[in-house]
Amino acid sequence: MIEAAFAAIKASGPAVTMEDIAKTADVTKPMVYRTIGDRDAVIVAVADELNRRVKTAADAERARGADRADQFHRVMEAIFVVLVEEREIYLFLDRVWSDVDREEQARIVRSGIGTFLPPMERLVDPDKAPPGLEETWSYATLGAIRGVVTMWLTRDYCPMDQVIDHIAAFLYRDGIQIGDAGPRAETVGD
Repeated sequence: MIEAAFAAIKASGPAVTMEDIAKTADVTKPMVYRTIGDRDAVIVAVADELNRRVKTAADAERARGADRADQFHRVMEAIFVVLVEEREIYLFLDRVWSDVDREEQARIVRSGIGTFLPPMERLVDPDKAPPGLEETWSYATLGAIRGVVTMWLTRDYCPMDQVIDHIAAFLYRDGIQIGDAGPRAETVGD
């Protein structure tokens, strides 16, 4: 049913109806309600699935990284690749996000920061980091990426690989200064 929701959103955009999803899934509208729930539940299920896809891709790329800087860059690239592949879904969620219950928003964001916590744990010496730093850094990273991805998907202002290089360098270098003299620390401020 989630795949049908993805397909219907890609076809209809933010105006997608439960009828569109039912038609795409080749089921009745009541079946969509019984399976997923109302429109808000569809939005949440779609956001959860997109988060799962991003995290799966990010984890796979992180594992291939040669060092911390490379791992972080690969995570950024994985995020962009998935969100480009799922452009209509991402832009749909961006447009309807304010319709989602605040508690659900918080849960979805918390699940999304899991993509960034592992790199942060390797960037900061736990003995030097104040309490909550990893979570704050992860929320800030998620917010920065959301802003950049939204602008890039709607304006396509430079090649994707350059955007990935820019945001990875910006976020990684800012994170690396916090407590670890990692591989790129000497370039901060250049």
